[in-house]
Amino acid sequence: MYINTMYLKNAISILQKELRSDADYHRSWVANIAMAYKDAERWYIDRNEKKTLNKEDKHIIANEAAEHFISLLCLNSEAEAVDIISI
Repeated sequence: MYINTMYLKNAISILQKELRSDADYHRSWVANIAMAYKDAERWYIDRNEKKTLNKEDKHIIANEAAEHFISLLCLNSEAEAVDIISI
């Protein structure tokens, strides 16, 4: 797989600049990351019929939340977002 590192570095630099300079934009990222965790936690609890979570559960949930956040970040359209939200 070929990655244009200069393009990627520039894109990350722009994202970092915007996250630092725009409080509302920063807050929207924080909220989306937090909700990815909350969604993953609810799905995990429902799937495993858990009442309490231990350290291992939280680790699994954190990884699933990261995957969920990246999948939301990589959506191609709002229609895909609606499909994921309705899970």
